[in-house]
Parts: sequence; structure tokens; C-alpha cells
Amino acid sequence: MQAKLHFAHYYEHKLLQKEKNITSLESIYILEKRNEDWKKKNLIINSEETRLQYYKFREQEALKIVFRNKYDFIKLLIRSGFNVIFINPTQMWFKYSKYDNWKTFKETNDFKISSFIRVFYTFFLYVTCVVGVINFNIKKNFSLYFLFLSFILYNLIISSVGMNERYFVPSIIFFSLFFSIGMDKILIKLKFLKFK
Repeated sequence: MQAKLHFAHYYEHKLLQKEKNITSLESIYILEKRNEDWKKKNLIINSEETRLQYYKFREQEALKIVFRNKYDFIKLLIRSGFNVIFINPTQMWFKYSKYDNWKTFKETNDFKISSFIRVFYTFFLYVTCVVGVINFNIKKNFSLYFLFLSFILYNLIISSVGMNERYFVPSIIFFSLFFSIGMDKILIKLKFLKFK
């Protein structure tokens, strides 16, 4: 069900809102009305088969809106991609366990703390990884380099479409190769500076 309703849940109402130049609530209302009308006409028996037909209908309608608004969809994906690369180690703790919705969470002091941790964590991780990438011997290990970067890119694409930072978290294991090389170089440099 979740895979079938992905585009309908995350993108359809936003793209319809831009397409018709209406508010978010109006867009959601139009889509809910369309879905209810379809249910009244087609869901005679509340069975698994008819539910799957309903999910297929919603997926097809959402994809029609996506293809009609390709450029706005690509903009949403790019914005989502920038959001997910800022890794959020506090997402499950703050956002999901303490608060009911994003709006409430955004107005709290926890949001500021979470944002600070997120920026610091991301900066530390990526700077160390960049040092690791620079010092990685690509000539000797090109296939390993390519494999790890492919996994990171794959997770970035999947999480951008999913519009959720937590989908990017599995890629951290693939950053570990570059992170360990980078951390090794940084620690050697610091030790060298200390005893100079």
C-alpha cells in the first residue's frame, strides 16, 4: 500500500496546488473528493482486491499530475535532496517520539537544538569524508570506490523521492570507508602538529 500511494501522499496535492494556483487545503479537498467519488462508484465490497484497485487508481492519478508538472516535480526532488543530505541523528527522538506533527515541533526549543546537532553532525561527517575521498587511492581500488559511491547515490535518490531524511541513513555505512581514511589522516596531522 505504501509504495502504491507514495506519489499520491507526498507530491500530488503540492503539484495540484501549484498547477491550479490554489491553497494547500483546497488542493487536498479536491483530491479527497475525487477519491471518495471513486470509492462510491467502485468499492462495492471492502475486499483486498478492490482496495488494490483503489490504490492503483490513486497511483495512476498522482502520476498524471506528476507528468503534467514535470518541472515542479523535479524542483521538489532537488529541494528534498538538499534536505536529506543534512543527516538528522535526532529525527526519530525529537520529531516522532515527542511531537505529534511537524508544525508543533518547529515551534519548540527542541527544533533549534535538533537543527544545531544536525548541522554540526553533517559538517563533521562530510568534511572528514572529503578528506578521505582526497586521500583514497582510486587507481588501486577503483571498483570499491565506484561501488561505495553508487550505494550513496542510490540512497540519495531513494530518500529524495521519499522526502524523508531517515531514508538516507543506510548510506552512512558506505560513508564509513571515506570517513575512516579521512579521520586517520586528520589524527595523523594533529599528532604531527602537536609534537612539532
